[in-house]
Amino acid sequence: MNVSQLILATKIMLAAVLLGCAPLPVEGRYSYEIETDFSELESFALADVDEGVFSTPESTARFRIAMVRALSAKGFTENPKNPDFLVSAAPVETYREMYVLAGNIIIPTAMLRVSFVRPSSGKRVYEAAAYAYYEPSWSQEEKNSVVDEAVKVIVAEFPPSR
Repeated sequence: MNVSQLILATKIMLAAVLLGCAPLPVEGRYSYEIETDFSELESFALADVDEGVFSTPESTARFRIAMVRALSAKGFTENPKNPDFLVSAAPVETYREMYVLAGNIIIPTAMLRVSFVRPSSGKRVYEAAAYAYYEPSWSQEEKNSVVDEAVKVIVAEFPPSR
């Protein structure tokens, strides 16, 4: 085996270890409008999610269920007709480069960015993003697990404390 074959074999083995396993932990970050009085927010509605935003219709449905469940657990009420804030999602597929002994490998990641917007003003009051390693060939159960964890990360600090 020559050096280039060894390098390729190392990259393939590392990618298999990282991507072939169950989904890895989901990480996240958030920001918010510091002038917002979050105690005024009691109800929410979910904006329509464009078709094709998630990899499958099942993942879209799972996002909706997980977000309603997570916000309801925090005491917010779903009110599609007159919400205090609107939840919109923008999943983004990205790639992350990792350096290994023999060079760089590219690992697919998915990022879910969610904004909470006041319908009365159109002002974004909270935005959070969760990202995780992602493999399109995962089973729907594995994809659901990533969606569930992403939603947990997104709402973990909502409403923010000052």
